[in-house]
Amino acid sequence: MKDRGGSKSVAAWGTAAWAAGILALLVALPLAARRGFDDRLATHWGALGQPDGSLPLWGAVLLPASIWTVLVVAAVFWRAARRWRAAALLSCGVLLAGEQLAIVRANLPWSR
Repeated sequence: MKDRGGSKSVAAWGTAAWAAGILALLVALPLAARRGFDDRLATHWGALGQPDGSLPLWGAVLLPASIWTVLVVAAVFWRAARRWRAAALLSCGVLLAGEQLAIVRANLPWSR
């Protein structure tokens, strides 16, 4: 019996589900907690732990979501990246989701 690309289909669906899940997480985390935020969210901290960079809420949502979208498109369509697609999307997805979670938590009033 011939393999009709079943494993490729499963990999494609897995990639799509992972990409959509991480994108939803990157957008939903700051929006779900937006009532607890000030006008700007601290997004960068200095060596002593003091915030030294900030973005408005829309920027804190769109910047990581845009980076993730570019990474997914590159991993899917750039032929040289196909070999490393799973490793790149897994590690970058975890990194971006963790970064977004850390930013949201650090900006909540009860965590200051």
